[in-house]
Amino acid sequence: MRIRKITYIRDGKKTQSDKWYASWQDSSGRLRRLALFPDRKASQEAAGKIEKLESIRASGDMIPPELSRFIEGTTPYIREKLAEFGVLPQSAITAGKPLADHLADFADALRDKGTTDAQAELVSVRAGRIFKLCGFVSWQDISASRLQACIGELRKDTPEKRGLSIQTANFYLNACKQFA
Repeated sequence: MRIRKITYIRDGKKTQSDKWYASWQDSSGRLRRLALFPDRKASQEAAGKIEKLESIRASGDMIPPELSRFIEGTTPYIREKLAEFGVLPQSAITAGKPLADHLADFADALRDKGTTDAQAELVSVRAGRIFKLCGFVSWQDISASRLQACIGELRKDTPEKRGLSIQTANFYLNACKQFA
């Protein structure tokens, strides 16, 4: 994989691109080119990770955690282009989407299948409250043990207020399960 700046002609003048581009030949022999970043070092690092993703895709292996973090942290444009090129599965695109967006889609899906607006809103708000309390931002952040611990914290009584009942805690847990 190479990185380079692209030279093009605009208005009769030879101009160089602001961003660095990664160029490589995929496993099917097609030439791929992807705009990365204005910084050369960041572009080289990204190109190295893209090369690893390409080899993982070709071999059919699972994506390791460090490359999953790269996918989540990179720009939506790069994620979408990598999915378009077949380097990433489509699920990697949705995995990088914030949970708040997924929750909105979840509420819409509940409404589409006939759930009342009030119930759809209640279930999505319950799941969202727990996710926020647990500090979950993206799909990969969700952890069953952390979720149980957060619900356990909500059940505890404090001098200021009473904790959740077992039934209400189960409603919250069921909302999270239904979302997942």
